[in-house]
Amino acid sequence: MQYLSLKTVSEQLNVSTRVLAYWAQRGKLPGAIKIGREWRVNSGAISAWLAQKHQESEKWSAFTNAKSPLS
Repeated sequence: MQYLSLKTVSEQLNVSTRVLAYWAQRGKLPGAIKIGREWRVNSGAISAWLAQKHQESEKWSAFTNAKSPLS
């Protein structure tokens, strides 16, 4: 099990470390644990979360690109 720093996750996701810390504090960042003063994120949990978000965005894209029956 590998844990990543917020800086590493921030670089991978192109999201600031402050936003990631905010998400972690509120339980919105899966696999995040606090060790001392620093947050660490389980690499497997973040990968699974990203895959889930990707599937959700594909479903939304398919929904929004479908022609309306009223058109």
